[in-house]
Amino acid sequence: MKGDDTKIYEGERNAVGVKYRQNGYWDNSILCAEHEQESGWGDDYSVNFIRNFFSKASLSATGNSWEVQNPDPEKLVHFAYSVIWKHAVSKHGKKFNMTLGKYQEILKKSIFNRHNFDQQLLIGDPNLTADELTIRNIALAPYRQRLGGLNTWHFMLGGLEFFLNLDQRRFPKIWEPYLANANTNLIVSKSDAKNIGEVRLFDNILTNMFGR
Repeated sequence: MKGDDTKIYEGERNAVGVKYRQNGYWDNSILCAEHEQESGWGDDYSVNFIRNFFSKASLSATGNSWEVQNPDPEKLVHFAYSVIWKHAVSKHGKKFNMTLGKYQEILKKSIFNRHNFDQQLLIGDPNLTADELTIRNIALAPYRQRLGGLNTWHFMLGGLEFFLNLDQRRFPKIWEPYLANANTNLIVSKSDAKNIGEVRLFDNILTNMFGR
């Protein structure tokens, strides 16, 4: 996900400056080696899906969505479950009082038993830009966000964004073609281009990293 660079540049909302990492944030206190391997069941599939998405996906005639093959949906959902669950229960997540509530145990059981991937996963293309160039080598750690009035957890990776529905209510039925859960032929919504400097979500992070 680093592209041609040798390191990751990391910024935070709550800390000034830039951190340099070889890989993303890691907490080795969560799982033993065996369970870490089990939690990564969907990793290879999902990393390849993300890395190859923009070379393999077909843009619709209207230019507002992509269509791509997703032959193993459960692995993609498993990956999202694992990313969110690990972040929430990590030292970093606890530091900021992140909690999944009742879904912490639900996700954990699904991750390690590899079944009941019922929480809806929506994937989109945020179409972020800087200096009129599309930004894809960017990641955003999981956090809670309301989407369509529902409780979701959102994260970004490799030019895509992921919304996991952790609400008792379901997404609108019209969104079903965009859900990764069971669609082997997946439609991914493409947002209108947005300059990252004008996106409120990144405002504090960019200010802390680079100033204004």
